[in-house]
Amino acid sequence: MPSKSVRIAAFWGAIGVTFFGCASKFVVDEAADSGQPVVPPPDAATPDGGPAPLLDAGADAAPLGRVAEGLVAFLAFREDGGTVVHDTAPEGNRLELVVARAPAPDGDGGSLPVATSGPTVSWTAPGMSVVGRVLVASTANAATIESRCNASNEITVEAWIKPASVDQGGPARIVTMSGSGAVPNRDFTLGQSGDHYVFRLRNKDIDAGLVEVPSDGGVALALTHVVVTARANGQLTFWINGAPTTHTLPAGAFGFQPFRLALANEIDGFTAERLWRGDYRLVAVYCRALSEAEVRRNRDLGPNP
Repeated sequence: MPSKSVRIAAFWGAIGVTFFGCASKFVVDEAADSGQPVVPPPDAATPDGGPAPLLDAGADAAPLGRVAEGLVAFLAFREDGGTVVHDTAPEGNRLELVVARAPAPDGDGGSLPVATSGPTVSWTAPGMSVVGRVLVASTANAATIESRCNASNEITVEAWIKPASVDQGGPARIVTMSGSGAVPNRDFTLGQSGDHYVFRLRNKDIDAGLVEVPSDGGVALALTHVVVTARANGQLTFWINGAPTTHTLPAGAFGFQPFRLALANEIDGFTAERLWRGDYRLVAVYCRALSEAEVRRNRDLGPNP
């Protein structure tokens, strides 16, 4: 698997720019259920070689057949209406993410008044589509993600999504655990920047405080399985529809801080566009790095296993 260059970003009052190991510079633009059990593929295994566990639980948890160990957030978008997306991970905080209208940046360092009419999301069965200016954010901090990922210094972020266009940037926030648009106020972000995806991850052991890694392309206007796995030893892998690309990052502990979990926009700091438009079918966060067999197992089960 090819190794990719890694961008390191910093923001301490202003955006700092640096590459590890070279003199070049860059700028961070901060700116359907069958009802039947599913048999996992025979190669499904945990990192220690044992069989990956089935999650034998009801509708209030992740579906039978998906990888369950270490699952700390799980959004299946089965609400079919309303203004709350429910996190049903058995090991998580059972977060409630509220769908709310969001302001638009005014292009001059401020924000415009929040719209009082017009749609923000539409619901399918299952699924949620972002069609207007919206922020979908938890009412409480994602404390389990913070504590469990700090303990393991590993994370997996998984999403079944369909982007609305390849012109979204900023990067546009698909899923983020953060406090604002400022780089230090962030644990992780999976975003879209034009025709590729971007993953940002806190690293408390480097001066920049954050690493940013682009995917090797992969943005298509079709339902896509996007997974990022990361370890404190510096290994980060982007999986696009099961195809991996591995990057080598500076090693370091995560040092996650208490932030909320959000979809489709940044939680605060609307001085620049961060809205992501498209379809959500599934979002999951694990406090460990899934193995290749586990990533492919979840992919093979599809967005609505």
